[in-house]
Amino acid sequence: MENVLNPPSSMRRRSVLAGLSFACMANGASWAQASYPSRSIKIIVPFGAGASADLITRRVAEAMATSLGQAVIVENRPGATGNLGTGVAAKAEPDGYTLVVASTPNFAINTALYRQLPFDVDADFSPISLMAEAPNVIAVNPSTGITSMGDLVVAARRAPGGLAYTSATVGSTGHLLGELLAARAGIRLIHVPDKDPITLVLGGHAPMTIFTTASVLPHLRSGRLKALAVTSASRLAVAPDVPTLLEMKGIDISGTAWYGLVAPRATPAEAQTKLRSAVKSALQTPRVLSALVDSGHEVRLLEGSDFGAFMRAERVKWAEAVRLSGARPE
Repeated sequence: MENVLNPPSSMRRRSVLAGLSFACMANGASWAQASYPSRSIKIIVPFGAGASADLITRRVAEAMATSLGQAVIVENRPGATGNLGTGVAAKAEPDGYTLVVASTPNFAINTALYRQLPFDVDADFSPISLMAEAPNVIAVNPSTGITSMGDLVVAARRAPGGLAYTSATVGSTGHLLGELLAARAGIRLIHVPDKDPITLVLGGHAPMTIFTTASVLPHLRSGRLKALAVTSASRLAVAPDVPTLLEMKGIDISGTAWYGLVAPRATPAEAQTKLRSAVKSALQTPRVLSALVDSGHEVRLLEGSDFGAFMRAERVKWAEAVRLSGARPE
């Protein structure tokens, strides 16, 4: 009869070896988690070089690389108002080494603007962190003689057929904010989309633009454009004399272009945690903070589920603006 209290030596050896194997596997798993990242990380910016999404991401990526100890490479993949690069990211390996910029166009407006998308913003991605916002500025060519929103409303009512305004494209934040402004103020505004909307206004081909602060700010400082209002919830530190639309009676509008990072849905929790920590550290870096604020951006940190809830609320808000505008993809 076998002695269960004193098993044969061969059984004891197998037990010891099994225990050692399990310990090695556990230690290996811990080591793998602790070693992330072990190579460079790629952030896809689904918009062109020089856009706010690109500028913000490059500033933050540089600081993230310092805290993570690995290069953080920014890759521009523009096309279809952000849909192309976002679709590429949705199909990327969920290993923590590919991220994509989530912003107002590709994660809020496009879900209402396009009937079909090559990704699902909820099912395909995990929110990492919101980084910053870029309010739009309503600005005019000084030669128009318009110096306030009151003047703008009067001019629009007097203009045969309405007053033209430029933005980057159909369905952009500038375009949709213009449609909301027209509805709230009871005026007619004619949207003129152009890849270089500011140049049209500077050249006198259109009287006004609704465009991001970062792009308009240099021309405000030079005096070539006149700012009438900003679309943020509060006045900007870089333009404290410019009122918000919310300050104006009957025009209760606010809206910004915002920028954050998301990862493919099944990205390991440990990687997500380290990425959030790196973004937070980057946004607290004085050189990053000053660079973003000086260029007209507002730093805003939201992490994980809070960022996810923010994006869901934004989709509801911008869907209403798309419906009101009747916008369709170009």
